[in-house]
Amino acid sequence: MAVPTFTVVMGVLTCVPFGLAVRDTVKGPEIKLSAEEQFRIDWERRDEDRARQEAKLAAEEAELAVAQSARHAVVIGTLHGPAVASLGSAFAGLTLGGPQPEEELLRARLVPLEEHQLSVVTSDDRPSLDSVVIFQPMIDAEETRRFCTNLRGALIDAWGQGVRSGPHLHIWVNPQLAQRAIIDDSRDCKLAIERYAPLETWFARSEKSVIPLWVIGKPAGRLVSQLGARARVAGKEIEWTERGIGTGAGSTHLRAIVRHGRIAGITATVRTEYETQDQLHLLISEVLGTEEDPPGSDVWKHQPRVQMDRGWELTLTIGTVPDED
Repeated sequence: MAVPTFTVVMGVLTCVPFGLAVRDTVKGPEIKLSAEEQFRIDWERRDEDRARQEAKLAAEEAELAVAQSARHAVVIGTLHGPAVASLGSAFAGLTLGGPQPEEELLRARLVPLEEHQLSVVTSDDRPSLDSVVIFQPMIDAEETRRFCTNLRGALIDAWGQGVRSGPHLHIWVNPQLAQRAIIDDSRDCKLAIERYAPLETWFARSEKSVIPLWVIGKPAGRLVSQLGARARVAGKEIEWTERGIGTGAGSTHLRAIVRHGRIAGITATVRTEYETQDQLHLLISEVLGTEEDPPGSDVWKHQPRVQMDRGWELTLTIGTVPDED
């Protein structure tokens, strides 16, 4: 028998209010939050959202760091050789202390490194190849910092701890090769692998000495002739550069003062650690055959007079060098 339409409609109309009443009973009365409670809930939600975003960002940065370190490892392994302060396979055919490389060979070695955002500068002011400087320009500060960290770690693994010098330099010295390597992260990440002069050839009476004691009192033309194209003559001064010394960085910068056509004095400035300066002090006394006077003064009253001013940049003054012209 068919159910009348009226019966169905009345059933629905009866059930709906009943269902709504049950819902309201279960749900309970609506709770109104105070402004302070609502603010706290909203703040907690924002904290949760921020924490999720930070966790996501940290995960992305960690993934990027792993990828960058893997990429860095490929090129870093080619920059250094197994011997302390030696060039790696990226510089095959280049020999520190050897002749300057042909432009074609040098370019062939530099192009692959440029693909890794590395730039290379070689010494070209002397007949021999005395230094190779590799640096990553500060394009991305975080990646440059990470590259320098990875590079330092790789060199410590390959060459040992080396010497920390100040907040930014890390130095490795190889006396057998008369070579050293310096990482400088003060700005760009820079690695210099260079030749240096043993102390006994840096300060000696020989005409081959880096510090030319022999030239004091001699005609200026004789020094200019020996230096050749390396001499920069400006008025009554002659300037040039030579290799640095010991545990340090960079070249020795020399300046000769000319008076009446002759060399009256010379200053030599070089960056080196205090241990090397102490060794130089002993060598000066040995070469000059006299002790400093008075003791502890770092002054040798000899002909010519020698004075050593210590500091991260050591300055050696030989002969007469007036403060002003």
